[in-house]
Amino acid sequence: MRWIEILILVVSFLVMFIGLIGSIVPMIPGPPLVLAGAFIYAAFTKFTVVGWKILLVLSVLAALGVLLDYSASLLGARRFGATRLSIWLGILGLLVGVVMIFFGFPWAVIIGPIVGVGIGEAIAKRKAIPAVRASAGSMIGVFVGVIVKFFICLVMIAIFILALVL
Repeated sequence: MRWIEILILVVSFLVMFIGLIGSIVPMIPGPPLVLAGAFIYAAFTKFTVVGWKILLVLSVLAALGVLLDYSASLLGARRFGATRLSIWLGILGLLVGVVMIFFGFPWAVIIGPIVGVGIGEAIAKRKAIPAVRASAGSMIGVFVGVIVKFFICLVMIAIFILALVL
């Protein structure tokens, strides 16, 4: 291995590591960064070591991770009995949370759907227990989503490493 290839590999793994951290920390796009790290190395090696098939698999996993990231809290709320109105307001809260990231509030993407579901439950005049249960489901969904997204990033890195050694 030439020194430049080693340097590119180190940069790729550094980007992937930031992506792995980003799977836990809001505002850092975890799976897309892991994909970017793989793409950096693949492009440098002219796609001979890590080819298009591997990048396609990693792209699908990254898309799944992003989709899960944005829908986990709503799936959790629905699973715990949220009303349709609550789900729609949870989506609105998610969208507001995504926008708030750009204004320096990274946690808004987590809090937005939870607040949206809570407001929806209040508007629907549900009793306290089902409303709290739906909001708790939203929170549980966020945490399960983070765990699954972290696992997806680990799988993506493992696939990349296997492509390097096989």
